[in-house]
Amino acid sequence: MTQTSATAQPHPVSSNPHSLANFDYAFNGTLDPAQVQEIATAAFVARGENLLLVGGPGTGKTVIAMEVREQATALGLSSEYLHGCDAHFADLQLIDHGPGYVGSRQARPGLLEKLLNCDVLVVDEAERWLEAVPAAFMVLLGRRIELGKSNVLITYSGSLMRLCSKESAWRSRSDSYFEHPAFLLGGEPEQRSEWGRLMTPGRSLPLVLQLSFLGIDFSVPAIEGEQSEFVKVSIAPPNYSRVTSPFAKAPVWHKLYTGEKSYREILRRRA
Repeated sequence: MTQTSATAQPHPVSSNPHSLANFDYAFNGTLDPAQVQEIATAAFVARGENLLLVGGPGTGKTVIAMEVREQATALGLSSEYLHGCDAHFADLQLIDHGPGYVGSRQARPGLLEKLLNCDVLVVDEAERWLEAVPAAFMVLLGRRIELGKSNVLITYSGSLMRLCSKESAWRSRSDSYFEHPAFLLGGEPEQRSEWGRLMTPGRSLPLVLQLSFLGIDFSVPAIEGEQSEFVKVSIAPPNYSRVTSPFAKAPVWHKLYTGEKSYREILRRRA
């Protein structure tokens, strides 16, 4: 993990049981407190870097993400939080279909400006967005990385791997909302997105390959010493050797695996 220049300071004890200050590292048994405190300073957000939080339910992923968002706000950085993905209405949470859309001068939908331009975007249950609106979500995520914006993805262990292990994840995916993703931000040359150009119809890439271009490592350790079916993708990928990454510099991701041991029962007892 990239070291930050900020010095991680212990958080004061909080009366909120969901606060990072009350996080039970001994019970969790997986996370390194110093590593979590370093991430919680949100210094990586100021550098335009990214964070992947992966683990079982009730293992502290959202607690850490909300601490990052709070610290980013304290640093004067803007943030947005995507949660509660509904497969039937997910497009309305990402795409502006009305006046003020971020798109060309022609009347077509575009990404919501607040999601595109905030300093840090926190996405809960990221795998659900990838299932509901894969092209729209990947255009948003890739364009934000292209613009140097920070992203925090929260995902359950195995859920993203199940999605990416499906044979369909190697097929071309395309949503009908974006006829020309390369021009999401307008028609002027300086507004064009190389990531969007890569996602145009006819060149739409498999989900697993898109994630690899974004630098996202979604593997998790074998659980309790047993062979995990989620450690790697077993589907043999087609040959895309001629397709190169649109990023001049590889995206930087920090990764925290929060384990599988839920602390929800402890919180209920304390309450």
